[in-house]
Amino acid sequence: MTQFSADVLNASAERALSAVASVGADEQADLVDAWLKSRNVDAIAAVARENDAPAPARKAARRAVNVLKSRGITVPDARSVAKPMAAQAVARRLEARMQPLDASGQLVFTLLSVAEGKETRVVDVVCAPNVGVLRVSGGELSPSRYREWEKSTRQRRGFAPTPVEPAYARYRVAAARADNEKSGSLLPLELSHFDDLLVGAPEAEPPHPVVAAGLTLEPDGWKAYLDGSGELHREPELAWVMPSPEAYQELLVKLGERVAAAGGGEPDPEAFNTYLREEIAAATDRFFSAEVREVLAQRLLDAAASVLHRAGKETAEKVLSVRHGVLSAGLVTDPPREIGFLRGSFEKVFGAMVRQSGGQISLPLPQAPQSDATKLSAEQLAAIEAVKAG
Repeated sequence: MTQFSADVLNASAERALSAVASVGADEQADLVDAWLKSRNVDAIAAVARENDAPAPARKAARRAVNVLKSRGITVPDARSVAKPMAAQAVARRLEARMQPLDASGQLVFTLLSVAEGKETRVVDVVCAPNVGVLRVSGGELSPSRYREWEKSTRQRRGFAPTPVEPAYARYRVAAARADNEKSGSLLPLELSHFDDLLVGAPEAEPPHPVVAAGLTLEPDGWKAYLDGSGELHREPELAWVMPSPEAYQELLVKLGERVAAAGGGEPDPEAFNTYLREEIAAATDRFFSAEVREVLAQRLLDAAASVLHRAGKETAEKVLSVRHGVLSAGLVTDPPREIGFLRGSFEKVFGAMVRQSGGQISLPLPQAPQSDATKLSAEQLAAIEAVKAG
């Protein structure tokens, strides 16, 4: 049988539900059996009388009550445990989480109504920039199920959802709903089922979580960091930043033209590296237009909140430095090519394709038919998808 701490074994009636919530679903019946063995009658009675208690614990507790009565042991009645249960029922707090963009371009806000030892009422609102609310899901989760949800999210994406102020999450969800009206995308019908969690958004936008945490949006030394900022592609929150397949295939075409102009055949490695470096710089300037940079800046800001929560202030400030560089970039002065993080988006896709092909890369050459020169192979497209997936 599972070993439990003395604090859990000696839980009072008031703490019985939180003690049950502190163990896994498959351990709850064992905990009740341990209470029965140690004659913790108050804890058993408290769980047995509470209809909202997790099912494994509640069923085990009710069996234990029958065992106690068969042994002639007095079990507290409903009146003696009603007060602690009622106190727990009203002790709810509102919490919120934010999951920054993934490779599909989706952002998730989660609102939760939490009470110690009780089921958590939760709603996930999936949003897409400039489109609006895409999907809504939610319901009641037992404490153990909620912990499993957070754990699976962290394992799937490499980081846990970021705690944010409920007012901020509500504001962003309301802003996404307004985007639905602009884009014409239909609101999910399920949204109205969770008005108790979502209604009440402030009219004015609350401070962004990184600002609320005391960080400045223009960190000291931001410009000096930009050239070496390609290291940020190692952060899981930023794995989705990469060029479109069309932008990447244009890079390959330009690179093929350089090789052909130099005589074709197998180019000198040093010369090829020069071509590659120069064409990646040019592709970076082409792809990261003013419109793309504006959208990217907001996404980097949201990612910085998660980085701050997971990796700390120093790494978050690096993300904010890149964001400020993205906002400050122009085609003449401070072009996108000078930001290592932006160049790195092309470099990591190119590197992934080279690795997948065993160190070889197939370049479209000018003399090839145009339809072949502008089309990525199935293997190249698969490599891009693999990079997106992290």
